[in-house]
Amino acid sequence: MKVLVFGGSFDPVHKGHVSLFRRAMKVIAPDAAHIVPAYHSPFKAKSPTPFRLRMKMLKQAFKGIGKNVVFDDYELKQGGKTYTYQLVQYLKKLYKDPEIYLLVGTDCLNDLHNWKNPDFIFKNAVVVAGKRKGYDEKPAKFRHVFLPGFFPKLSSSRVRAHILACGDVPDT
Repeated sequence: MKVLVFGGSFDPVHKGHVSLFRRAMKVIAPDAAHIVPAYHSPFKAKSPTPFRLRMKMLKQAFKGIGKNVVFDDYELKQGGKTYTYQLVQYLKKLYKDPEIYLLVGTDCLNDLHNWKNPDFIFKNAVVVAGKRKGYDEKPAKFRHVFLPGFFPKLSSSRVRAHILACGDVPDT
């Protein structure tokens, strides 16, 4: 059983996230897909946007994307910092013999070796990355697959900065 998992802060969710996920759904054709917003990212200060509001925005942004998509509040239920290897463990318990595909952007791909228990992640999931122009594509030293094409040069931090500077939401 193929299981696609797309985690992140999604603060805010933008077209780049949706585009990346749509392409992964088409290329991988998973039996199940989980979109998992971070409750509290181990790499960031507390998210400025509350979890429940980010979940609501995700459901709106990904509306109608597929019947096999689960908007998973796993990290909220954990109640604190949660690591990707724990999410992979959770999915391995949830499904019988899952083939897990971990969807990330190029920005995360080059940092995965610094995540907690990276060897567990690499052993138990195939890392699927979307290329974003402007990011260095260093060859990762673990099993991974690039999705075809490039994705918008967007980031949630740039969207937040634009909102603070200009007072409006860019077309994201």
